Order: sequence, then structure tokens, then C-alpha cells
Amino acid sequence: MNTYWRKMFGWSKTRQVLWDECKLAYYYQYIGKWEGFPGDPKRERLQRLSKIKKFIFWKGELIHEVIRNQMALHSRNKPLLEDGARKYFIQQVEEIKQHPKTIITETVNGLTLSDDQFEAARSDGLKQLDNFFSIIWPDYRERRLLEYERLNSFQVRQTKVWVQVDLITQTDEEKTVITDWKTGDERWLDSNADEQMGVYILWAIDRFSVPAAQVSAELVFLRSGESHAIVKTQDQLEELKESIATRAKEMLAVQTETDFPPDPADRRCRECNFATICPEGKQRIPLLN
Repeated sequence: MNTYWRKMFGWSKTRQVLWDECKLAYYYQYIGKWEGFPGDPKRERLQRLSKIKKFIFWKGELIHEVIRNQMALHSRNKPLLEDGARKYFIQQVEEIKQHPKTIITETVNGLTLSDDQFEAARSDGLKQLDNFFSIIWPDYRERRLLEYERLNSFQVRQTKVWVQVDLITQTDEEKTVITDWKTGDERWLDSNADEQMGVYILWAIDRFSVPAAQVSAELVFLRSGESHAIVKTQDQLEELKESIATRAKEMLAVQTETDFPPDPADRRCRECNFATICPEGKQRIPLLN
């Protein structure tokens, strides 16, 4: 393996989840796509495959994109444009519906998505945007906007950590509030989300030079409008720092491609970005037909 990926390395919760699910998929996503020279067919294919999205993730990222565009307006003291947001969302759904193989993992792997699936995504997305504008945003618009959806990094025990927080605001009481928009149901509230918010809290303490007591974190579920507070003690934050450093060290200990064994499972493989090039994944693609 070349060493370029090591220069770009930084731990993130997203990386950790993929590492835990399938190390070969991790290799393709974060290392393999940098092997060889620009123009090399395998490298170019991995570059393309690394950008496709599972259908459910694509819808969620599109909703996030629409809200990010609205935050850009708000940051310039301009009013939010609800009608424009809805039109943009509908337009993007229709565009991907016409050309799903440009972005949707399942279609790249041979699955045909139905009109009903796209209609369900369109309807659900519009409902979530309606909730954002009518129920959720009124609680935030008077706060001071500190930052939104910017890729940042910070150091945890000499380990670079990547974060991209959906929204950071400050209340009249000068409390820093970290908000993470969730496009799924509350039943998906799990340890992954809990740890991710802990990472965000560590970043906010570092980024804004504030004590932990002045930082709060919350998950806001756009489908229901409900929010869930995430509270971390100082001991929990210290444990998280140690865990990040330990797991990052494991990721950096790899030496060759053989250190990235596949972990095949039917559903995991058929929803994997790299099923069309992975020996294990190729065997499962016919399940989609």
C-alpha cells in the first residue's frame, strides 16, 4: 500500500462504523481509491464507487443539503425560502429517479427501485422539511448561529479526529448547543448516535474554548419534531478520548491489503458500494435480480 492515505488519516465515527462492519469495504473507501496513479482504471472505479449512496442515506443527505442551503441564507441574514426548498427537493428526487445509477448503491448493484419507493422518499422528505420549517426552526431562529455543516478536525490524544456538525448555536445564556438532524425514526436512537454526540461535545469544547458545562447536545428527529438530549459526564468524555486513540491506533497498524478481510453477509453486501468489485460481494449480486 502507498502511504498517501496515512497523511490524510483522521478518525471519525463514520470511519469506525465501516471498519467494524467490513474492513475490506473500509480499505476500498479510504485507502484503495488512492492506490495507483490518476487515470488508473481500478483507482478511477473505486473513486466513483466511493461516492454512491444507499437509497436511505441518499434521501437523508438530500434533506440535510436542503437544510444546509437554508442555513446559508440565515447566516447572511436572509429569510428562509420554504417554497424554494420544497421545489429543490422534488427536483432532485425526480432527477435521481431518472438516473439512479449515478448515485444509488442498490441500482449500481443490480436492484431496480420502484416508482413507489421514490414516491415514498419524496413524501417523507417533504414531511420532514415541513416539520423543520413549521415546528423546529422557530426554536432556533433567534439564537446566534455559530457554525453549520463545516468539515472540521481537532486533536484527541495526538489523533486527528474529523467532525461535521449539522448546527451549532448559542443561546441568550451563552450556552453552546450542538444539534444533529436525524431523518430516521427515534427507534434508531442507539449507541452509535450517543458516541457521535460525545465526539461533537469534545470538538465544541476545543473549538470554542468553553467548559463542558457550557455545552449541550441534542438529536432532533425531523420526522416527528421531537428532540433528545445527550448528556456526557467528564469521566465519560475522558473514556471516549481513550477509546478514540486506541481504535485509531488499530486502524493505523495495518500494513498490507491482507489486513482488511471481508465480512460478508447477504444484506450488507448487496447494499455495499463495492459489491461489484469485491470477490465476496460479486457472489451476492444475483440475489438482487
